[in-house]
Amino acid sequence: MATRRSFDIDENISEFFRELSKLEDEMINELQLPVASMPESLPITVLEEGKSAAELWDVFLDKEVFKQHAQKIADFIIEHRPSAAEEAAKIARIITAGADEEMLEHAIYFDASQLSDYAIQHGLSAGLFLLMIQNAVQPQMRIWSQHFRQIADLESLNQKWRQPYCPFCGQRASISRLRKEDGVRVMFCAHCFMEWEYQHLLCSYCGNADPEKIEIISIGNDRFDLIYGCKECKGYLKTLNEKYGYLPENLWLESMCTFFLDLLAEEHGYSNSLESKLVS
Repeated sequence: MATRRSFDIDENISEFFRELSKLEDEMINELQLPVASMPESLPITVLEEGKSAAELWDVFLDKEVFKQHAQKIADFIIEHRPSAAEEAAKIARIITAGADEEMLEHAIYFDASQLSDYAIQHGLSAGLFLLMIQNAVQPQMRIWSQHFRQIADLESLNQKWRQPYCPFCGQRASISRLRKEDGVRVMFCAHCFMEWEYQHLLCSYCGNADPEKIEIISIGNDRFDLIYGCKECKGYLKTLNEKYGYLPENLWLESMCTFFLDLLAEEHGYSNSLESKLVS
């Protein structure tokens, strides 16, 4: 079984994300959203149009809940990362005062480019701003995603949805897993927690399907924590091979705590992952 003892892991950062994950779960348990407003036909339309649900239907985002969650994230950072306390408090004040429809739309789609520009224009740390925005919107996105899965024919969705982006919110996968029982690649969206099946040796960035141009990188003899790097576009995807390790219970947490794979990918000339930027 794969272990991570040989990896240079900052346990303080890992613990930070473990506690943040608990806070996210608490915020979700407190949420009540009008999920009945989602049309029952939406999953079918997603497959017919080949577009994410968020592109075809207006995802409702409660502005006041979003601002409350942003403040909770700020309070969490102030407590667990004193060095970032002042910046987190500043970001919370700006989100609370400036959360308009445009910001909410960028948050729903997690438009990192637009959100980063907004942060820079306001003299904020882009990495911390993105982290706070994503975690402030994540509880509501997860509730909507859960309801989408409940009304969808998941077998049909897995058979027909072959896009590299999430069928619900449109985000690209931040990590994937190779399912223990059959080795099928299952993609994971860190924005709404949706999962979907995807071709094993296919770059999710440029569509390169040439096995000779897909590089699989690991640390030493570890066969659990993997990087699939594309030699065509230099993008990469972190992948956990369940056959040689444990069954991950929280892939968002795995995505954030495997930042050592992001650093390894960068050493090999690959880019595209957000996590290494968020923890820097």
